Amino acid sequence: MLEYKFLSFGGLLIFILVSWGLSVNRRVIHWRILFWGVALQFIFALLILKTGPGMVVFNFANVVMTKILDFTLIGAGALLQFFVANRLFSAVG
Repeated sequence: MLEYKFLSFGGLLIFILVSWGLSVNRRVIHWRILFWGVALQFIFALLILKTGPGMVVFNFANVVMTKILDFTLIGAGALLQFFVANRLFSAVG
């Protein structure tokens, strides 16, 4: 399991280095801001995924997003039902 964490960290490092390498003006990159941003992402990930309140918030967001996606299924079903009922397309071609 630990090797996956090192692999992920290596991927992040390579992503940053490739972005730096493809940059037009490399001197404009503010490394301190970049490292602070990455550090904040790790801190928020730990707070959300490894604490009780963070898990509650994350699970609530999961329920809300699942409900929103269910609405898209209902809307797509209503639209496709109209097309099938009016024979605007067929499965045969």
